[in-house]
Amino acid sequence: SLVQTALSGMSSAGLGNSSPIIEEGGEGATREPSNILYDTVETDASRRYKLWYGGTDNHLRMAHAATPSGPWTKYNSAASVANDTEDAFVLILADNSYLMLAEDRASGAQQNIKYLTSSDGLSWTDNGAITLRDSGGTPKSPHNAQSPTIWVEGSTFYMLYENYPNTPNDVRLASSSDGLDWTDVQSGSVFDATIANWMNEDPGTTVPDDIRKLFGTYYLTYHTAGDNRGSGFATSTDRINWTDAGELHCDDVTRLIPQSIQFVPDETNDITVEPVAVIMNGQETQDPDTFTTGLVYKLICKDSQTLPSGWASGTGGTGGA
Repeated sequence: SLVQTALSGMSSAGLGNSSPIIEEGGEGATREPSNILYDTVETDASRRYKLWYGGTDNHLRMAHAATPSGPWTKYNSAASVANDTEDAFVLILADNSYLMLAEDRASGAQQNIKYLTSSDGLSWTDNGAITLRDSGGTPKSPHNAQSPTIWVEGSTFYMLYENYPNTPNDVRLASSSDGLDWTDVQSGSVFDATIANWMNEDPGTTVPDDIRKLFGTYYLTYHTAGDNRGSGFATSTDRINWTDAGELHCDDVTRLIPQSIQFVPDETNDITVEPVAVIMNGQETQDPDTFTTGLVYKLICKDSQTLPSGWASGTGGTGGA
């Protein structure tokens, strides 16, 4: 299930008491939540907040809510909104249309990122794979890319993605003028979890989850899927050079390890001014210049207490997540 955890800007207490917001259903285990979108185009107040999530059948569903605290409702009785699709990231474009980048889960195509478009955020058209070029401009086929995290600055789209199944399983950065034709910013990695002070084992693959920019600094949440499975937080001022900022936990008491952590947007979706609140190494941290008394933000993460056998003792496998 997906669990929701509240973070108070003035509290230093542990989290605890995490409760499901989306229960597992006929689609199988809920997994790979998208970013959380505050839908400025949506006219139905009960569907103003949206997120998309996968099931074990590799189809994508949507859930919606009037407020981040819910209740969250599975759209159309959890019917698939996109088949053979997982790990989505959704933006509203300047023309009020919707762009989704997601993993292609069709047989044999799991290393590609595809794009889907929508006029209402509910019904989606699958347009096939994006174009992803190496830093020299040569198209990649397959992409060897998963888990896109995308945002827009000015007229430029940016995407952090998991370099998988290539090794090392690190994070790459690409840019685009239209969100469809992408080029790697440089030939190698911009980030991987080996920089993390809390990472004392092979991180396996490093997967970007969500990103915010605040006063010139980028805040990235990510997770790993190796022997030392966990979630972390990193910062950058140039999108290329990243600094470890600690490990993230959903629950200090049971040490609930999240698989994905997403920020909850405010009603402007403005990534340049939104404050960020996170848990780092079990303690709440905040920038006193950007927080106000009583400010509350939330995170959504996947309940990973049901890890595959062996992972709890630190002996799991690696792979895309």
